[in-house]
Amino acid sequence: MASGWRGLALSVVLLLGCGLAAAIGVQTAAASSVADLRVAVGMSGFYRESAWTPLRVTVHGPPGWRGEVALEPRGNGYLVAQPRMPVAVSDAGIGTATLYVPGWLLQQGASAVLTEESGTVAARAYVAGQPVGRETAVVAVVGSEAQVAAFRGLAHDSRRVAVVALDAAALPDKAIGLDGIDVLVVAEPAPWTRAQMEAVRQWVRGGGTLVLTGRVLASAAGSPVADMAPLRVTGTAVLPGAPALERVGDTPLPAQGPVAVGQTTLVAGTVRVDQGELPLVAARDWGRGEVVAAAFDPGVPPFAGWAGWPRLWQTVLGAKLQPGADFEQETFALSSLREGLIRVPGMALPDAKTLAALFALYIAAVGPGLYGLTARLDRREWNWVLVPVLSLAVAVGLYAVGTRAWGVQVTTHELAVVALRGDGTGDVAGGIGLFAPHGGTYRVESAEAEAAWILEVHHDGVAGKADPQVRITGAKASVTFPDVSFRGFRQLYASRTLTDVGSIAANLRVEGEQLTGTVTNKTPFAMRDARLVYGRAVIALGDLEPGEAVAVIHPAAEASGSADLVPEALVPEKARSDLRRREWNLAVSALEWWRLKSSGGPTVFAWTEEDVLVATVDGARPRTYRLALVIQPLGASAEKGERE
Repeated sequence: MASGWRGLALSVVLLLGCGLAAAIGVQTAAASSVADLRVAVGMSGFYRESAWTPLRVTVHGPPGWRGEVALEPRGNGYLVAQPRMPVAVSDAGIGTATLYVPGWLLQQGASAVLTEESGTVAARAYVAGQPVGRETAVVAVVGSEAQVAAFRGLAHDSRRVAVVALDAAALPDKAIGLDGIDVLVVAEPAPWTRAQMEAVRQWVRGGGTLVLTGRVLASAAGSPVADMAPLRVTGTAVLPGAPALERVGDTPLPAQGPVAVGQTTLVAGTVRVDQGELPLVAARDWGRGEVVAAAFDPGVPPFAGWAGWPRLWQTVLGAKLQPGADFEQETFALSSLREGLIRVPGMALPDAKTLAALFALYIAAVGPGLYGLTARLDRREWNWVLVPVLSLAVAVGLYAVGTRAWGVQVTTHELAVVALRGDGTGDVAGGIGLFAPHGGTYRVESAEAEAAWILEVHHDGVAGKADPQVRITGAKASVTFPDVSFRGFRQLYASRTLTDVGSIAANLRVEGEQLTGTVTNKTPFAMRDARLVYGRAVIALGDLEPGEAVAVIHPAAEASGSADLVPEALVPEKARSDLRRREWNLAVSALEWWRLKSSGGPTVFAWTEEDVLVATVDGARPRTYRLALVIQPLGASAEKGERE
C-alpha cells in the first residue's frame, strides 16, 4: 500500500514536472519568438567598403517590447568594436533602428543580435550585402524602375559607376549614412522626416551631388529642398520637341511630337542644357557639393527608355561621377592625432634627461653614499635596512610626482580640425583621448556628434579584455570602453556638423606690387596665431578675437605661384622647437584633411581652444584640455585690381 502511495506521489511529481517543463518551454518559445529580426544593408544591399554603412534593422514583435541590437562577428572574425543601438516595438508591432558602421567591418562576416532588456538573446540575423570598391562611383535613385533605368549605363572609359534603386523610407537620418554614395537622384516625392532631409542637406554640403527631376522639382516649392534647387518651376511648358536634349544625348527620342516639361526660371547657378530661353537642366554649388535640377521626368514618355540618357548624364554630371572622399580616407588623414592625443598638456612625464639624472642620484646615494656613511660609522649591517628604506622612499617620491602630473581625476584631451565652408556651416573631425586614473568602464560621449569610432585600431584588437561599444543614436554618439586598466588611456574619433558659426571673411586685392586688404573673424571662436596661405606666401595675421579684423599688406610677388605647405608653417613659434608637441600632430592632420577636402586657393588657418567636440564621461564634464585648428578656404585668387 505504501509503495502504491509512493508511486502515486511520484506520478504526480512527474506530471507537475512535465507541466512545469512545458510551461518553461512555452515561455522560452515565446521569448525566442518575441521578435523577428531583419537587416537591410547599405543602399538596397550595396555598400562601399571604405565608407560609413547604414544597417537598417526591422523588428516585428508585441507592442511595447524593448531591447537592443548589436553587431557581432561570425566565426573567427573580429569587429574591433561592437556597434549597438536600442530598439523598441511600436503599437503597430514594428520597431526600426539604424546602426552606422564602417563598411570594412562587414568583410569578415557579421550577425545582428537582438537582446531583451534582461540580456536574453531574442533573435539573430546574418548581415549580408554586396561590397563596392572605393574606385567605383555609386548613384542611388529614389524612383520607379523606369526612372532608375534612365541612369544605368553611366560607366564609360575607365570610370566605374554602380546604379542602385533606393527605397525612400530607407533614406538614412544621418549624413554619414550617405557617405557610401556619390550622386543621389530624387525622381519621386517622398514623405521624408526632418532628420532625413537634414541628413541630405549636410551630405550635399560635405561634397555630395543631389539631382532633382520632374515631379520632385515641380513640388519643391514650400518643401525642405526649395532653397536648394537651382530652378523654380512655375507651370508646364509644351514643346514641339526636345532637340537640345537629343543633341546632348546624341540620340533622337523614341517618339517624336510634343514634349511636356516644367516651365522654369533660373534661381541660382548655371544652365547646363536649355532650349531657347527655357532652362532644362541647371546646377548650383551647395557648400562643397552640387544640386542639379532637371525640368523633366526621365521615367515618362517620350523620355522613358531613351538610349541617350547615359551620354546626357555623363555630360551633365561630369566629374561628379568620380568617387569622393570616404571615412577610411578621413580617419587616415587624422592618424597623426593618435600621437598628439597622448601629449596632454600639464600631464607630460619627465623627459629622459631628468629621469637619467634622478636615477644617477639614486645610484650615487645607494652606492658610494650609503657605503661610505656606514663604513665610516662602522655600521655596514645598517645597509640591510637603509637600502630598502631609501628605495621605498624614492619609489613613493616618483609615484607622488607622477600622481601630481597626471592627477587622480578623469581627464579628456580633445584635438580637432574645424573646416569652415564660408556659408555659416562647417565640419568638425577630431579625436578624444581619455585618461582613466582608477580603471574600470567609461562611456565617452560627444554632444551633437554625428559619428564616433575607435582611433586606436590594430589588427590584433584594442587594448582591454572586452571590445569597446559604439552607439550612434539621436544627436549623440558615444563609445564605451570596458575594462580600462589602472591609469589607462583610450582614444576615439568623433565628428559633427556646425551650423550658424559664421565665417572668416576676406577682402583682398592686388594693387601694384602689394597684396592688400583685410581678413575678419566673423565666427564666435577666439583665434590665435592665424595664417593666411596665399600662393607661395604664408602671411602671419596674429590673434583674432570674434569680430576683429586685421589688415593684410604683403608683396604680391611672394604671393604668386603654388605653395607646398608644410606643418612648420602653421605651428606657433613657441612649439616649433619640440616636434613632440601636440601642435605638430594636429598641423600634420589638418594639412592632410585640407588636401583631401579642398581644391586649394587662398586659405586661412587659425588655432583655437574653443570646445568644439564637447565631450562628457559617464554623463559628466571631466577636466578637459582642448585644441583645434580652424581651416577656411577663401575662394579664387584675387586678380589685379579686383576684389574677392
